[in-house]
Amino acid sequence: MIAPGRMLVCVQSSRHGAGLNAKMTLTVFDLAIGLQKNQPELKEKLNAWIETNIKNGKLNAIYEKYHGEPIQQKILNQ
Repeated sequence: MIAPGRMLVCVQSSRHGAGLNAKMTLTVFDLAIGLQKNQPELKEKLNAWIETNIKNGKLNAIYEKYHGEPIQQKILNQ
């Protein structure tokens, strides 16, 4: 099973997760968006959207909704 730490704790606490043990913990979960090299306008728009939504907290709210935890501060500071 590959899962964020919080999810593993939830699964381990259920009757279905009996016997599961963490063998490795990922400390950083980087995300990426792939673009074709010939799309500089799209890259600009995406970078602007990401920057705006990091500042206003919306990107973190979206991430937290689907991953169960906030984006790590060291990723936000990059």
